[in-house]
Amino acid sequence: MKYIVYGASLFSNGCLTQQSLLISDNKVCYKKDTMDNYSFMKLDAKGFLLTPGYLCFVQQEKEAGSFTALKKECKRLIAKGVTSFITVVEAKSQHELLPSIKLCRQQLLNSPIDYYLAVKIPLKVLTPGLIQICKKAGITMLILDYSTPEELQSIAWSWIRGVLHNQPLTLISAPKGQSGFSFFKKRDKFAELMKRYGFSHFSQPFSPGVPLTREDLGILGIYPHKGDIRVGGSVDYNLYLMDKLSYTVDENPVLDYDSYIPDCVIHKGKVLKAGNVYYIHPGFGEECKMALSGSFLPYPV
Repeated sequence: MKYIVYGASLFSNGCLTQQSLLISDNKVCYKKDTMDNYSFMKLDAKGFLLTPGYLCFVQQEKEAGSFTALKKECKRLIAKGVTSFITVVEAKSQHELLPSIKLCRQQLLNSPIDYYLAVKIPLKVLTPGLIQICKKAGITMLILDYSTPEELQSIAWSWIRGVLHNQPLTLISAPKGQSGFSFFKKRDKFAELMKRYGFSHFSQPFSPGVPLTREDLGILGIYPHKGDIRVGGSVDYNLYLMDKLSYTVDENPVLDYDSYIPDCVIHKGKVLKAGNVYYIHPGFGEECKMALSGSFLPYPV
């Protein structure tokens, strides 16, 4: 079915513009300032701010295996306008990796929103063999847990680079101790090594529940597949009643993720939230995989 999201306000590149979107087969197939001459059914979005659906990391809880816990967590995310999330699979050794990934995928089969998998491992078990397993399992995000800058020096990064040549992963630093001088020392050493060997990377961990920026999504290889309202893109968006928002002196909306709740959340063309009513569709979400991380990457890979 074709319909038009008519007259919504989009905030992009520091400017607020009014746009109309032509939706067909759950894809944005056309975008224009006005579509007055089109005869398709119109969803009047005047007075609403339209944003892409958010994507964030989530902390996997011990009881996450139950559908009740999954439904509760997804409802909490949907309330904030999150339409996709990244969950972290933890493995202490190479032997644990595949069983842990398989278990996580089984637990997320009934997810109502899309998801990605990232793997967290101790830095000491990072080997070319482990990276090969990640590649075969479709994992493109690897979180490295370590304690000291000296641990970083013990890894044969030139070997790792050779394995990552054809299908690079994004390496994410997660040092123990998230504050103080030692944290910054570890962060800076990690960044130095990653740039020296040309790895797609983040020098510090992401905060769970905080939406990722477009730049972050680009480095991870997720943007432009998600995180943008674009022609050809999926119908994932949030609508905020503009009268409820705060504004700068330039009359641009201030959208505080923690303070404002979207009035409507759409994921792949389906309504997940309308006002205070939630529509949870078990199994509607699916695992998303990126063929190449760092697609919009400022670093050589």
